[in-house]
Parts: sequence; C-alpha cells; structure tokens
Amino acid sequence: MDKYHFTAHIMAFFVSFVWGVTFVSSKIILRYYSPTEILIIRFLLAYLMLWIIYPRTHKFVLKQELWYFVAGITGVSLYFVFENSALLYSTASNVGVILSSVPMVVAIISNIFLEDEKLHRNMIYGFTITILGVGLVIFNGQVNLHLNPIGDMLALLCCIVWGFYSLAIKKMDTSVSNIFRTRRVFLYGLLIVICYQLLFNGFSDLKPLLIPVVGFNILFLGIVASGLCFVFRPGFAKLAVKK
Repeated sequence: MDKYHFTAHIMAFFVSFVWGVTFVSSKIILRYYSPTEILIIRFLLAYLMLWIIYPRTHKFVLKQELWYFVAGITGVSLYFVFENSALLYSTASNVGVILSSVPMVVAIISNIFLEDEKLHRNMIYGFTITILGVGLVIFNGQVNLHLNPIGDMLALLCCIVWGFYSLAIKKMDTSVSNIFRTRRVFLYGLLIVICYQLLFNGFSDLKPLLIPVVGFNILFLGIVASGLCFVFRPGFAKLAVKK
C-alpha cells in the first residue's frame, strides 16, 4: 500500500469513526433543541470554520451553483433533518445499522444515473459483510431488534437523499477548491433550513449551549463532524484512486 492509499484509509477511518459518534451526540442535544435547530447551529459553526480556513471565493457559474444547491438540499437540509428526526423516534443503534447501508444505496443510485459507475459483485459482498459487522458490534450478540417504523423509515430516507447528494458531488467541477465547494453546499443548505425555521417554528433559547455537555457536543458536531469530515470525505476518495 503506497502513501496515497494509506492516507486515504486513515482519512476514511477518521470520518467513519466521527460520524458513528454523531448519533450519540445528536441524541444528547435533542433534549434541548429541535432537529432543525441542531442543523442550523451545527452547520453555521462549520460554515464559519471553512471561511477561516479558506477565505477565498470563485467565479459564479450557474451550472455549478445548481449542483451546489442540489447538494445543499440533499446532503445538508434533508439528510440531517431526517437523521435527527429519526433519533427522536428510534434508537441510536437502529439508526446506525440502517445508515450503514448508505454505501450500497450510493452505489445503486450511481449505477442508475452515471454511465461510468457500475454495480459490481464485490460491492455487494462488501456491503453484506459491513452490515453483518455493524450488527455484531452494535447488538453484541443479542437479537432483540426493536423496530420503530417512523424513525426507521426516516433513517432509510437519509440513505436515499445521501445517495443523491453523492451524485451531485460527482457532478461538481473538481478544479475548484474542495473547501469552497463544501462551503457553498453548506450555505444553500443553511439558507433553506433557516427560512423554514423562521416561517414555521422560530428559535429556542440559546442558554442550553452554555451547559458543558451541550456546548461540547455541538462544537464536536459543527467543527469536527461537519467542518473537517465533509472536507476529508472527497479528499480520501481522490487519494484512493491516485497513482
């Protein structure tokens, strides 16, 4: 394994580990804030962090802006509203197991909409092994799976919208900075959710953010899980195919 593939594997492990922990963090914060409020606070932090890291902009190209918009709706607005809502109705374990099917859903959607993305037998084998492994770790040998139809269906919708988010990402111009692209996606996702929140729900008191466990978890979700991991994700994919 060369240095590019090794770095890609380290980055992929980091992202997978962090995103696995987010279920627990979100579950804690849901005691104080709604799913949409968590999304807004989380991605505002990430958006500001990305501006600090990369305080540059690029030329406005309508076609690319449309893909940023699609990615913002699917990968930010819909995905995280569905995920946080799923955690309200279902357990973190159930949501974790269902979301482990995301790679397979992404492969299926890519196979349908992209000519150069074919569904191979090895992908199916890998997906099956992943599901079995996640199930063994989460349930620790116990077979008592408590179904929560509403929450589990929302988790399944997460997988589907993430598949379309991945499709939008693949349509973006890779010559533009990855950090800029990620920041643009966050912007559109945030604008949509903020408008929805203002129109239908309003905002809660910010005082709970001063509670250490709430403040720590929201910083973790915003800076690490959203800021760093969304930048790393396309990064390790690019390194994995580099010669």
